[in-house]
Amino acid sequence: MKYFKIFMLMMATVAFAACSSDDDGWNGSGDAVVSMANQEITWKENKGSSTPVYVPITVTGERNGNVQVTVQVKETGENPAMDDIHYIITSKTIVIPADATQGKIELRTIDDMDINDNRTFTMTIVDAKGATISSSNASTLITLKDNDSEFYEKMMGTWKLEYAEAGTDGTTGTPATWSVSISGYDEGEEGYNEMLYLSGFNQEEGEVEFLYEFDKASGKGRVGFMLPSSFFAAYNFNGIGPHYLALCGYKAGSGWINEETVLWGTWNDDFSVITFEDAPLIGERLYTYPAGDPTGYRYGLYKIIKMTR
Repeated sequence: MKYFKIFMLMMATVAFAACSSDDDGWNGSGDAVVSMANQEITWKENKGSSTPVYVPITVTGERNGNVQVTVQVKETGENPAMDDIHYIITSKTIVIPADATQGKIELRTIDDMDINDNRTFTMTIVDAKGATISSSNASTLITLKDNDSEFYEKMMGTWKLEYAEAGTDGTTGTPATWSVSISGYDEGEEGYNEMLYLSGFNQEEGEVEFLYEFDKASGKGRVGFMLPSSFFAAYNFNGIGPHYLALCGYKAGSGWINEETVLWGTWNDDFSVITFEDAPLIGERLYTYPAGDPTGYRYGLYKIIKMTR
């Protein structure tokens, strides 16, 4: 995380230097007021781990120039969130252009992979150049909601998928790995606790369905490749026209499995390893579009071994 923080600060310095080149363009009308757009914001602690999240700051009133805003953060509540530990702010000073009505403080949240109470902190506007600070809406209470108590959400993130190329008789070569990513639905959305999506299989850009099952009573759960599962529709494969590209099951010595099946994997106690069953094999198969007639497979067959954090 140290090197990531250094990188973020370097990027912030470059961005702020670019904005600061307009120092002679600060608002001078005296009518501008800056305030927090929200009094409270709640994010899952993994929400901003892969892409930034933002705290919006609003500017009202007529202006003839830019506005500069500086914020401070404060640990709040019984389980406070700490700056540079539970979240990282790119820059606590931003410049809002004269023609904009809103600016944003950029954050990255840190997913600690531990089960804990929700963490909170307060962000407050403490200085404004070219504007006055609202007397009633200068602060936002931010809650970082624990995601690790939900096993479904613990599946999400980047994994290494270990596989081995396989022959039609089931013989396998030397294991290798792909970097893959699992994503899913937000709490309250249809599909939450049921369906995940895996991207990066064979370094393809598309994503495939990744089933999720968990029984809280027994504490047992599993995830699995839904087969067949389409990467793309109307995929123009090597100029032969539009085709579906899908992951399909393959039984050694018998051929493609045409009915729906699942390659299941079970996770270990700390959710760091998912180990898959021996069968079936997986292959990328082409289907005509839009009829859906199978034409063959692409690149080969694979035995999926395990996934690790």
